[in-house]
Amino acid sequence: MSKILATPPLPGDVIQGYTLHTTLGIGGNATVYRATHSDLQEVALKILHPGKTSFEDRKRFEREFLSLKTLNHPNIVRVFDSGVHHGYPWLSMELVEGTDLNNFIMGTENPNEQYFEQIEEIFIELCKALNYVHNKGMIHRDLKPSNVLISKEGIPKLTDFGVVKAPAAFQSELTTMGRLLGTVAFMAPEHILGEPVDHRADLYSLGALLYMALTKEKPFKTTTVAGYLNQHLTHKPTDPRSLSSDAPALLSDIALKLLEKMPENRFPSAHAVLEFLQAEEVSGKSLLGQEDLFESFRKHYKQFQEGHSVTFTVIGAKGAGKTSFLNAIYEQLPSKQTLMCINTSEINIIEELKKQNPSIILLDNTDKIHPNEVNNVCNLLNERSTPFLLAHTATNIGDSFSSGRATKAPSLPQYLRPLSEKYVHRLLRSFGLNKSALLHLVPKLHHLFSGNPGTILESVEKLCQDGLFKKRRRNWIPTVKVSELKHLPIPIPPHIAATYTQQLELLSSLAKQFVECLCVLQMESSIDSLLLFTDTPASAIPEIKMSLAHMPWIEVKNEHIESLNIKPPHNTLLYLLLPENRKKSWHLRIAGMLHQKYRSRIAPVAEEIATHLIKGEQSSKALSFLLVAAQDALKNNNHHKFRTLLRKQIPLLDTAKIQLQRFHYELQLQLALHDEELNLAIQYSSEALRLAQKEQHPRIPLLRLQIELLRIEKQNCNPSDFKDLINYLPYNQTERIKAEQTYALYLMEDNHLDEAKELWQHLREHSIIEHHSLGLVGEGIEKMLDNNIDVGLKILQQNHTRVPEFWTLFWIDVLIQIGRLDEAKERANELYLQAQTRNKIWLATHAIALTGIISFLQGDLSEATLNYNEIAQTPCPEQPTREVLRAFLAIELLSILLNSPSPNFSKNYTSPKFLNRNHFQEKSQSSLPLNMAQSPISHQIPWIFTQILLRNLLRHPSNMWQEKFWTPLEKYNLYIPQLLISSYYLAQAPSTAQHPELLLNWNSVWTKRQNFAFQKCSLINPSTHFKEFWTKHSFRLS
Repeated sequence: MSKILATPPLPGDVIQGYTLHTTLGIGGNATVYRATHSDLQEVALKILHPGKTSFEDRKRFEREFLSLKTLNHPNIVRVFDSGVHHGYPWLSMELVEGTDLNNFIMGTENPNEQYFEQIEEIFIELCKALNYVHNKGMIHRDLKPSNVLISKEGIPKLTDFGVVKAPAAFQSELTTMGRLLGTVAFMAPEHILGEPVDHRADLYSLGALLYMALTKEKPFKTTTVAGYLNQHLTHKPTDPRSLSSDAPALLSDIALKLLEKMPENRFPSAHAVLEFLQAEEVSGKSLLGQEDLFESFRKHYKQFQEGHSVTFTVIGAKGAGKTSFLNAIYEQLPSKQTLMCINTSEINIIEELKKQNPSIILLDNTDKIHPNEVNNVCNLLNERSTPFLLAHTATNIGDSFSSGRATKAPSLPQYLRPLSEKYVHRLLRSFGLNKSALLHLVPKLHHLFSGNPGTILESVEKLCQDGLFKKRRRNWIPTVKVSELKHLPIPIPPHIAATYTQQLELLSSLAKQFVECLCVLQMESSIDSLLLFTDTPASAIPEIKMSLAHMPWIEVKNEHIESLNIKPPHNTLLYLLLPENRKKSWHLRIAGMLHQKYRSRIAPVAEEIATHLIKGEQSSKALSFLLVAAQDALKNNNHHKFRTLLRKQIPLLDTAKIQLQRFHYELQLQLALHDEELNLAIQYSSEALRLAQKEQHPRIPLLRLQIELLRIEKQNCNPSDFKDLINYLPYNQTERIKAEQTYALYLMEDNHLDEAKELWQHLREHSIIEHHSLGLVGEGIEKMLDNNIDVGLKILQQNHTRVPEFWTLFWIDVLIQIGRLDEAKERANELYLQAQTRNKIWLATHAIALTGIISFLQGDLSEATLNYNEIAQTPCPEQPTREVLRAFLAIELLSILLNSPSPNFSKNYTSPKFLNRNHFQEKSQSSLPLNMAQSPISHQIPWIFTQILLRNLLRHPSNMWQEKFWTPLEKYNLYIPQLLISSYYLAQAPSTAQHPELLLNWNSVWTKRQNFAFQKCSLINPSTHFKEFWTKHSFRLS
């Protein structure tokens, strides 16, 4: 017989000198309290839950303490003390005031450059912490966002080391009695498979964590262990930049490398990640990315040491780093044997060779040396009897040195490659640019100058000279706003500008117009379009093509329609060199021509026209085209583009006409509804209504209706007052139909069933198929409410493609009631996929909770636990909507089934005034605040109210013996699974020894509850299958 534990420690209790105060957090295994020691030190005290006090749990908890006690690092939570209080293990830790990384990530609505800078700083600190842990021979094994605390100062700290082990003694365990050791969404593939793991498993988890920070999504999304296993093993994560266009390229590359399937393909260590991310000061700034060139030189140098004369040739464009390369190898060579000639045109090389007689000769830009001097040098070197090494650089191959004439040993030329974007980032970081500047400038500079380090540095130095950056210690800080960095004009180095100027002077005047037009378009364009934009006769085409034929950056394409293009980055560089008045003139001309050409189908080119108008400084005209483009994106369900277009409109609103402002806010309303941001939706709809009233627009009734719908969803008004607003709308108007089906839901939830049935009848009378089908769905719901389950389900099945999401939830509830659990689970999974596709977070959360409940009823505790872990930490809004409340009630029911901590509603939930609910808190209570003793309730939501009432009943077993608290539950038939589950849990009620005064009532109350549940079960399911299910569980537990 298991030992009965004492009551768990609660706020106010004292544990070995620590006084417990408020709850800081509730996890799957333990609760963390704020506590003070007798010496007034504030700490976090972690106490295992009553259901987690087995021998294995206590050993695991002890291992966490022993592991943490040996760690002392600024990015790891310190542990001070541990013990056992009346059978409950506890440990005291450093109190970190702030949040965790999960809330930090999800709480950032619109990630910007400052956000990504913070993420990079956090990531660097986590790498340092992991490097420290791994050097101690330990593995964290449970790295995930909720195990990274962020202090108020922004310092990240690793916590929850409950699964740290030494690699030699380690063999991975995925589950123990249905409990997951670590969150599978962040686990390395070898960890999920149960194979031996090393520190690289932590690096995989670190990559998953970084991925989520960059995209606000996990690398893989599923709800089962099998699903995660399959995706971790076989699926490649989507590039973060395709999910979040502002995600820095460097961090995205790091995340993807850390998420490699095979450990050997990841970074070898956290220290290697730090080295990759935090480039130290680079001695020769243009030498980055040329490691293979140095390796090749070492091989040539070895041949020279073995007694051979050797030529080493380096070819590179101007600014590619030829001089820096020679300087770098000169620093590593014996100076007494080496002649270094950088300015070869100003030095008499022959005299220097005769005077110093070096065995190693370094010559820069040898293709600029006069041919006579080259011959003299070669002749002099050929007379030598001792071996020598000649290393030289040139822009082009072909001189006597590169042919090997001097050494009689030809060398294969080595080429300085352009820098990748990663190395441009390191180059400019070494130069001293701060992170916000790097985020915006690195991609542009890399693209414009094709990774040429000298040209990039020259352009950045010009920005500094122009005062756009100022020196602060070792760094260059922008003097403009961070938001302006994205649009900062990039200086073109003089030698590049001179080259383009010379090339343009060779063109005819008509060819120049074509080039200017292509620069402004920044895209390939057909010959016909160019003739239209430039107002050029077709007869001039042969002359123009002949003039352009000599330009290396022009492309002529003849696939379907003959077209011209300027190769990138030449198109951007030429655009930057174009005078401002010419740019403006071209932009306005192109906008006008596009509008004229596509007037009958303007939507596909509306954004392009708006862009040209903005650049032509006619923003007032641009807004109307942006609105058309946004409406088209919404119509095509392209919400990413829709969001971007709305952001572009905001700077243009101040000077816009009232009708355009109203249209903008109505589109913002649609986005807020898609994002499930009801407060924003009310704000935008109210602003649209204000503007509509100003212009006396006929959409006033629709906007009022929308606002009232939103207020009902937030439980801020009485839905019975809604009917008059609907009647303002025409009978067949689509908006009226949508409002009526939503209104029917609210009426059903608020127990106004006759009015709901009237609305469904009205919908069924419509001739439009979609509206008629919604009426049929309502009929199916109506039949089920009248306990005609089979007929109702048949109607829903026949119209399942048109069943709205909120009715699907009710449908799943009914399937649970009648014991069709497999079908219920299938519907829940379908609902989850629909919610994910439409980005409806709360609906997806509700679907996961329902899947967990069904899995539990099917006896699959592991699956139910996995579902619970995925949603257990979901934060509750301060004013939850009906949709949110439904989801959280499902989460709490799942927590009851699994005997896990319920979501802490009490802290955030503000009850609607019309419910007359009083907040009340008792020790150890964590449930929705509803005063059950209060009667009558002036305005109830029976479907939701029934669930709230039942959960409070289950959270307070002493009330389960009092008949008055069961009366409201028996009044409604709407949520019968709650009654059945109540019977299930009543059988597991705490020992009556804790309530001796209730002992006499036990048998009669229990029998009545059980018989009532079975009566309901028989009423809705004559097959008795579900009754047998509950009978088995009830008798087994009782």
